[in-house]
Amino acid sequence: MIPVILDTDIGPDCDDAGALALLHTLAREVPLRILAMTNCTSNPYANGAIDVINRAYGQNDIPIGMYDKPGFLCDEKSEVYNKALCLNYENRFQENQTTPKALDTIKKALTCAEDNSVIFIATGPLNNLADLLKDNDGFELVRKKVKHLVTMSCGMEQVEWNVEMDIPSARLVFEKWPTAVTVTPFETGLNIITGVNFKTMDLNHPVRVAYKLFNEYHGTGSDGIGRNSWDLTAVWAAIKGSEPFFSLTEPHNLYINSEGMSIYTPDPNGKVRFLQNKMSEKEIGREIDSLWCD
Repeated sequence: MIPVILDTDIGPDCDDAGALALLHTLAREVPLRILAMTNCTSNPYANGAIDVINRAYGQNDIPIGMYDKPGFLCDEKSEVYNKALCLNYENRFQENQTTPKALDTIKKALTCAEDNSVIFIATGPLNNLADLLKDNDGFELVRKKVKHLVTMSCGMEQVEWNVEMDIPSARLVFEKWPTAVTVTPFETGLNIITGVNFKTMDLNHPVRVAYKLFNEYHGTGSDGIGRNSWDLTAVWAAIKGSEPFFSLTEPHNLYINSEGMSIYTPDPNGKVRFLQNKMSEKEIGREIDSLWCD
């Protein structure tokens, strides 16, 4: 069983919902144990939305933690579908139950894991990971328990949104994270469109609803329009590796400057590799869409 922790900023975009769905779908063919999921925003409906999607895939007891500082990514745009899912589907957080802190949730999950075993997936700003590294016990747990970090982050030629939202945290993580890192950059998922074909997924399935509400809010259409697949590429790389859709660059050193730009240089001893598309983006999107299951 591969132990996995997922940190997500579910809400500002619907590809986070797609990433959760893909993780659960892949778990039907790859033996996974999801140790915990954490929300790196302050949105009060985010944990409920995570729990709703987990329950849609038969997982109702995955530990969920929340970023504990107020005011981070919790505006109206960040709860277009989070609020609808949290308030209209069964979940542990519907009545605003006390939510564990993300830092505590991650540390507890890592404590119980075997050494050098955990795959850590981060699909949002890196504030929760930075808090983990700034915590003495947290840093030691990462060093001892985590095998690999896969993060949807950075841009090869521009400042990427997850980095831009918290540049100091991104700088800290890429400087201090002690394990190998796979970065799936902005450019990799940009033209991979998923959520176009949900096959026989029920119209009221929370993942399908998330895509529908997001696209309606942003005026891009409704059901079957799809969305860029930034976060899904990170989940695929973490669970399945790069093949057959992607390839990995040679090792690099990666530094985030004060403006949020990624400064990367090849180095045989570098800890960062970038995920790049190998198949055509349209083909990757169609293949991932073919995996959707309820």
